[in-house]
Amino acid sequence: VVQSLRDEHGSFKHWLDRQTCESLEDWVKLFRATFKFMGPEIVNEFLMSTGYITITHDAGCWLNGKRAR
Repeated sequence: VVQSLRDEHGSFKHWLDRQTCESLEDWVKLFRATFKFMGPEIVNEFLMSTGYITITHDAGCWLNGKRAR
């Protein structure tokens, strides 16, 4: 699926950048429509690791509120 998105959009990142998701729920709907076995935790971790959403660590953690990029 990632390869077909890459072929169609030039890269997987370009496909992600073109999405207009405003919440985790929107992202989960998009990923569930595109991939298999995509629940909110998997989508959340993927989006945090790629920098599309803010990392949510405990308030005292130095990573709290930072982006992964």
